[in-house]
Amino acid sequence: MQNTVLSPDAEKIAQQFKEFAYIVSHDLNTPLRGVVEFSKLLKAEHHDVLNEEGKEYLALIIESGEKMQNMLVGLLDFSRLNTMSKPLSKVNCNKILEDCKVVLKDKIETTKGKLEIATLPLVMADADQLMQLFLALIDNSLKFHVAGATPHVWVSAERSGDIWVFTVRDNGIGIEHEFHKRVMQPFQRLHTDIEYSGVGMGLTLAKKIVDRHGGRIWIDSTLGQGSSFVFTLPCEVS
Repeated sequence: MQNTVLSPDAEKIAQQFKEFAYIVSHDLNTPLRGVVEFSKLLKAEHHDVLNEEGKEYLALIIESGEKMQNMLVGLLDFSRLNTMSKPLSKVNCNKILEDCKVVLKDKIETTKGKLEIATLPLVMADADQLMQLFLALIDNSLKFHVAGATPHVWVSAERSGDIWVFTVRDNGIGIEHEFHKRVMQPFQRLHTDIEYSGVGMGLTLAKKIVDRHGGRIWIDSTLGQGSSFVFTLPCEVS
């Protein structure tokens, strides 16, 4: 696998863009928070004097504002992958997954999901970002489960030459092949908020983290037959 090497000028522009995204997402959140909070205050204190049309408009303002807040959080998280990254160190993936189970405990219980974890290797990684990667993939698998079915997620890894191949597999709704690359892009969603909540940044963050660690990520999925999210990491630790 060959990694793309940017020229010094391109690297400078890329870094400036990331810093700009961080500043924009951080600074925009303050006035947006004010809009949402004052709208909620207006709803609480003056709800009775509003007609039905006014109530509907106010509800839309709050809903849209909260959605924009979530999008800004996703953009902020994305920019932080570079601005707040840590040097790579030896990481026990099984320990990372145990921490993930604690973080996702409520979601696993709410969905009555099952999470099976095979024996995983030691790797050289940014521990915080590796945990963020696994959380994004497992959360995605738990979320997009078949209605009425128990979501089941399997996490495994196998060595292939000089790389580890990790797989997060589920029995969910699956993804049509034509959308496999699209869902890795920022804010790209295949479903409405009514069907599944979210802003479409989870898989984008996952791809960015894998890229930073010198690996690659792809989806093996068929609509209605579950999904496997596969990514590679170098075998720098035996």
